[in-house]
Amino acid sequence: MKVQNIIIIALVISFAGCKKEVIDNTQPPTTIIVNDSSDLESGDCIEYTQYLGQNIIQNGSFEEGHNLGNNQWNVFDHVGAWYADTTYNDAGIEIQKGQNIGDLAPSDGDSKLEFDAHNKNGYSASDVEVYQVVDTDDAEDYILTFDYSPRIAGNEKTNAAEVYFDGNLVASLNSEVKGWQKYTLIVKGAGNATRLSFKGYIDNDTVGGYLDNIKLKKLMDNAEGATESIVAKSCVLE
Repeated sequence: MKVQNIIIIALVISFAGCKKEVIDNTQPPTTIIVNDSSDLESGDCIEYTQYLGQNIIQNGSFEEGHNLGNNQWNVFDHVGAWYADTTYNDAGIEIQKGQNIGDLAPSDGDSKLEFDAHNKNGYSASDVEVYQVVDTDDAEDYILTFDYSPRIAGNEKTNAAEVYFDGNLVASLNSEVKGWQKYTLIVKGAGNATRLSFKGYIDNDTVGGYLDNIKLKKLMDNAEGATESIVAKSCVLE
């Protein structure tokens, strides 16, 4: 589903014959109360308010961990809490800073990451796996959001990337149309030292997709301890 150039993806959670998914975090929250779910027919949906905890991702917009000036870029082994995994590919993390560098302004702040860096600063390859380790509550649901854009229009391969959470593939990214797209996923917490990884497609041509504005927030049972709310919906499967 595409809303105002925002692509929304959700992992489906089944419960009592329904599926739950995030539908829009750009609108004010609303709640529809249904006293008896038997009143719902196949395909019917109800909207409700979903509460979120604080963002536990550090440096999700890549503003920290480098000393780049305006319209500069470089390759790093880590930027803040993000690290390059050279067991995937011997590549570092390319950060671009500025509103005019790389033919696309960041979606948030002044910096963005490019999946396909350059074989410089001691690296022999360019396509990176970048990861961050966070502590999550085991088996609890979280909302993962991030912004992705291809760099090269019309290319079916070089813009591709994959997203892994606790070692599980949760999204495959690719597009031929340049422009930021917001992804929203429901992922399952896995306890301490949960790893979130983004892997660029390996072709080592030094141009690939862009990444920015990463957040991970726990889905809360109620407003207590929550930091914000979003609109969600439940839909009858059958």
